[in-house]
Amino acid sequence: MTESLRELNPQLNQREENLKARRAALEEELAQLNEQIRRLSGCTGVVINFGKITRLDRQRQRIIGELKAVQKDLKEVREEWKGTSIEIQAEQDDLQSQWQQKALELSRLQGELNYLDDDNKRENLAHRSAARHVLDNLKEPIDCPNQEIKSELDLMVELNNHSDTYQLGLGSVSGMIALLDGIIQGLQRFKESVQGLIDEQRIHSSYLPQLKIPLPGEVLDFHKQWDGLYQKVQDDRQICSDPETFLESIQPIIDQDLSEPAIKVMFDNLGQALKEATQSWR
Repeated sequence: MTESLRELNPQLNQREENLKARRAALEEELAQLNEQIRRLSGCTGVVINFGKITRLDRQRQRIIGELKAVQKDLKEVREEWKGTSIEIQAEQDDLQSQWQQKALELSRLQGELNYLDDDNKRENLAHRSAARHVLDNLKEPIDCPNQEIKSELDLMVELNNHSDTYQLGLGSVSGMIALLDGIIQGLQRFKESVQGLIDEQRIHSSYLPQLKIPLPGEVLDFHKQWDGLYQKVQDDRQICSDPETFLESIQPIIDQDLSEPAIKVMFDNLGQALKEATQSWR
């Protein structure tokens, strides 16, 4: 699996190797600085070499800050690796499921082929297949002189329409879940970026001002929608019993409030806020 991932994403692999090499170089440099400080600090050396030790300690703090940044970048790369691995595994699971379905379909068709060797059975199978196709695709009531059969057909029409609406509702829910997962992952990465800046400011607090990130109004407005969305999706029983109404209520949200452009604008504003907050650090 790892080799497949490296072949699929050589740029990500190269980035990880570069970061690991940079981390090793920084760790070596840090070890050398620690050793120099240790030698200069012995006995009365602290007093005599105070200036040298101070300069070395500043270099040491800078190296520690760079190491933290490299560790953060490595974590992000490995999370991307993990995401790619999950995607590949999901694709393999899907292909496995498709293969199993195809195998079942092949078995069914083979059974039908064997059945068709008999002329009488062949005609009977054709009639049954045609009837099944017609019944499965009934969308509107039809006239039938036999009231008992008509009642059954009307029920079939109702079930077919309900099933179609239910499938549409499932598709919308799946799409919304994918959107929400993407938003959660994006916010998690933003949180990690902020935490990295907080750590850097803490290390270099003597010359870096305190980090303040005012959130733009567009971002706050975007996140005001969650309470209303929760009210629409919390009643599982109602959603299952009336998927058409649910679909009508949720589709405008997917098309507008949770549209790709709306999500992009929200994250663009977050990124701009972070950039402006660290402008004075440069």
